[in-house]
Amino acid sequence: MSLALALWARDAGLPQPKVIAPVSPMLDLSEADEEMRELLAPSDPMIGSLLGDVVEYWAPGFSDLAKWEPSPAYADLTGIAPIHVFAGGREVLMPDAFILKQNAKEQGMDVQVHVYEGTWHCAGTMLGTPESDRIREDMFEILFG
Repeated sequence: MSLALALWARDAGLPQPKVIAPVSPMLDLSEADEEMRELLAPSDPMIGSLLGDVVEYWAPGFSDLAKWEPSPAYADLTGIAPIHVFAGGREVLMPDAFILKQNAKEQGMDVQVHVYEGTWHCAGTMLGTPESDRIREDMFEILFG
């Protein structure tokens, strides 16, 4: 949602944030990397088995899921703040970050992708684990450092 909001703000002529830092974002509802998602689904207890339902919930009525509105990975990133994506190495949405990174590269931009091996969807939001502490420390450094 943070990337979609930044795109909307850009198009509305509003200022950009200092940094866009999506955590475990669903950036590609077109399911372009479905094979990778299927491989990762059993290792992601947070969202692995629910992904199809999530797509239907977030994009009802969209006939072209590769448009940027349901799938910001394919957006024109001109004028967007620097992007740092945080993803778990075991989560089904991790491949979306690399689709965004490739799209950005094709536009002459750079997206930083931070993958935390052994973690799953939204691991950085869970309190009290060494992994979540490390993710949040990295995020705070990028956002406020």
